[in-house]
Amino acid sequence: MFCNDLHHFIQCYPFKYILTMKNYYYILGVERNATSEEIKKAYLKLVLKFHPDNNHNDEFFTKHFKEVDEAFEVLFDKEKKKQYDLLMNNGQSTQPTINFTENLGIGITIPLDMIFVKGGIFMMGCADSFEMQRPKHLVTLDSFWIGKYPITQAQWKAVMGNNPSHFEEDNSPVNQVSWDDTQSFIKKINRKTKKKYRLLTEAEWEYAARGGNKSKGYEYSGSNDIYEVAWYDRNSLREPKIVGQKKANELGIFDMSGNVNEWCNDLFDRNYYKNSPSKNPKGPESGSHDVVRGGSYRQESHNCSVHSRNCCSSSESSTGFRICLPE
Repeated sequence: MFCNDLHHFIQCYPFKYILTMKNYYYILGVERNATSEEIKKAYLKLVLKFHPDNNHNDEFFTKHFKEVDEAFEVLFDKEKKKQYDLLMNNGQSTQPTINFTENLGIGITIPLDMIFVKGGIFMMGCADSFEMQRPKHLVTLDSFWIGKYPITQAQWKAVMGNNPSHFEEDNSPVNQVSWDDTQSFIKKINRKTKKKYRLLTEAEWEYAARGGNKSKGYEYSGSNDIYEVAWYDRNSLREPKIVGQKKANELGIFDMSGNVNEWCNDLFDRNYYKNSPSKNPKGPESGSHDVVRGGSYRQESHNCSVHSRNCCSSSESSTGFRICLPE
C-alpha cells in the first residue's frame, strides 16, 4: 500500500538509512529518471570499485560500499523508490538550498550572488594526469555557499576603496591581488555582514567546479568544450573578460574554468593527495606557496580543467579569487 505522508512512510519503511536523507541518485551516479537497467549497471560498476575484497577490507571503502548497497536497495525496488522520491519531494531534508545575494555597496547596490552547494562525496584528482593530480581519491565535503562569479573589480572597490588590477574593467574579475590581499577583503566583508566568509578549500573548489551533486563529469567546469565555458589563451586576446559571458556549470556557477586563476585557502603540496584526509581536507600545515585553481586567460586548455592544480606565491595579473560561506 502506498504511504501518503512521512508518518506512515516511516511505519511502512523504517529504514534508518532513508531517514538520513542521503542522495542515493548521486551515490550511484544516475539521474532521477534513470531506468532500472541503468541503476543496476551503475551499481555493478561501483561494486567492483568499492567492494572490500578489492580494497584489502579498507574501512573507508567498506563504508562507501555499504552506501552503494543501500542506494541500490532503495532505487532498484519500485515501491521503495516511490517512497524515497516522495520524501525527497516533500522537502523533509533540513539542508538549506536557497541561493542569496549580499549587497557590498554603501548607498548603491553592488550585489554578491552566492550559490548553495550541497555537500557530498566525489572523486578528486585525475588518474591519467600529472603526478601532483594523483591519486584520484574519494573526498566527502559539508555543504557551503560559493560566489556565482569571481570577485569583480566593482565589488573590490566597494569594499576596499581602490583597484589593484592590471586590467581595469568594473565587471571583470579583480586581478593582480595576492593571497594576503584576499584576506584583507574577506576581513572587511565579514565585519560588514557579520558572517564568516573565506576562500574555498582546494577540495571545495574542485567539487563546485565539477558541478557538485549535479556533476556530469565534464573536463572543464560545465562542458567538455572549453570554448563554451572558458576564456583561455586561444580566445581571450590575452586579457581577462567580463564575468558571466560564458556558459555556467551544472550548479549555475560561472568562470571556474579560465578567465583568472583563483586563490584557494590551502597551502600547496604537490604530494598532498597521497595522504590527504577524506573528510573536508584543508591542505597541508606548511608550505611556501598557496593553491590557485581554474586556469586563466593566458594559459593553455589543460590548465583550465576541473582537476588541474597550480600554485603561486605573489600577485599576478592572471590571478583573482572567489569566496565561500560554510553552512
